[in-house]
Amino acid sequence: MSGYKAENCKSYSCEVNDKPASIAVNMELAGSAPVRSKPLLLWVWVQLKSPTTEGLADQSELAAINDMENELTSRLLSACDAVYAGRITTEGRQEFYFYSGSEERLLISTDAAMGRFPQYEIEQGTHHDLDWNHYFDVLYPSGQDIEHVKNQSVIEILTDYGDTLDSVRDVRHFIYFKQSQDRSRFASRAQALDYQVVCESEYPEGEYPLCLIIMRDQGVTQDIMDTTVIELIDLAEEIGGNYDGWETEIVSSMN
Repeated sequence: MSGYKAENCKSYSCEVNDKPASIAVNMELAGSAPVRSKPLLLWVWVQLKSPTTEGLADQSELAAINDMENELTSRLLSACDAVYAGRITTEGRQEFYFYSGSEERLLISTDAAMGRFPQYEIEQGTHHDLDWNHYFDVLYPSGQDIEHVKNQSVIEILTDYGDTLDSVRDVRHFIYFKQSQDRSRFASRAQALDYQVVCESEYPEGEYPLCLIIMRDQGVTQDIMDTTVIELIDLAEEIGGNYDGWETEIVSSMN
């Protein structure tokens, strides 16, 4: 299992214990978790100096938070072979979470890392979490949050290539069905939402063998795509289909 990589962390907003929260989770871990050799969850809570009125991190503290994250992950990986699971910002504190195989040197390494930030008050501790419940039940996105993260990943690829996002372009969506009548019903409903049917095809080996591709001209900002995808997922679930993502062309400022 590889160590922490910033590109593997995806952020989303939600509520934790009915309070506004911002979560960044190491998505790479999902494919191999739970890791039985790392059953120990370490938590480090840092009291923010200047939280927003919602209890989130103010812009003025983001650099310090990133420095803490980098220092903790570097020391804990080196000294304890710990893996970084993610962080939560909520109720005026920054929470960091790691998984490790042993408590030996874990808290000592945390103290050493946070010694660089004496101005911050911290709490830390460990508990056994063999099934990685905290990772899957708290950190990892579910429902609409996971769709936000998926959209974010596609949008990041577009922006990496200089896409303007606001430019209207063809966006294609892929939906799969078990029965032809369900596909026809979805196509009819989608056309009422100004989508065009691009293609119908079959993949007999799949659980949902009947593919439908629909298209609509629109921008691809995060808000637009979140709203669009959730609407199509809800419609697919209502009819018996399975929504499977979207694609579009890159529209850069150089075009």
